[in-house]
Amino acid sequence: MTPNRLSSVCAALLAPTLLALGLNVAQAAVITGRSALGTTNANILSVNPDGVGHVLLYPYYSAGSGNITLLSLTNTDTLNAKAVKVRLRAAQQGDAVFDLTVFLAPNDVWNAVVSRDAATGGAQLSTADTSCTLPALVANVPVAFGAARINPQLSSGERLAQTLDGYVEAITLADIPVSLATGSLYQSITHVNGVPRNCGSAAVLATLTDAVNEGAAAAMGFLAPTTGLQGSWSLLNVTQSLTFSGAPTAVQALDNGTGLPGRANYVLFPQTSAPATGV
Repeated sequence: MTPNRLSSVCAALLAPTLLALGLNVAQAAVITGRSALGTTNANILSVNPDGVGHVLLYPYYSAGSGNITLLSLTNTDTLNAKAVKVRLRAAQQGDAVFDLTVFLAPNDVWNAVVSRDAATGGAQLSTADTSCTLPALVANVPVAFGAARINPQLSSGERLAQTLDGYVEAITLADIPVSLATGSLYQSITHVNGVPRNCGSAAVLATLTDAVNEGAAAAMGFLAPTTGLQGSWSLLNVTQSLTFSGAPTAVQALDNGTGLPGRANYVLFPQTSAPATGV
């Protein structure tokens, strides 16, 4: 991952305006003020060798040549839940081929598998996890990656083949603080006996609407994001009896004055459509 790519992924966490990560900048909205969402005091980015951060950068996934890739994402925050953008990008040009918003309760873990879709020849993602996501995923039902953003001059098969290898971004969009209110976003996504209370609640579905200002975002149940993401990845090839694994690069937004992790900017934009599947 080049420094320029790293900067472009993380800059919105510190920028004075809210840039829609991976969306058209024209869609960006300014959240005025800071008090309702918590004071944003982070002003530098730093790689955390301990593997915990606001952003995780997974260096590689592969679903080609008989490979499958296991992805794991953990919210180590024991108090706040998190809204996290998970985006998979194709290796050659960094085109987004799959993305979703994952809601992680405190100490929650989300796991997924990237494999080859035998029907299309492209990649697909599946999960047995019950953590709330938008769009909603059905347990153990794969969702095909889209190639709509890949070079249209290539054939359909060539474009789908490019989805088989790439890298992954996990970006903390917002904190979800503790709420005891029945039906709140926090209550909806936290687990009872290992299962979220209600991923289809009005509070979860309300996040499909853009917050018009800071107060509206706070009323939805959000705060500016703190650190706490941790993850791992494993690449498996059963036929060749090969396994590779590692941890993603963790990037923290720090308060330069204290050197401690701070609150980054609120950068949640609605997940309003399913992953693109057009080729």
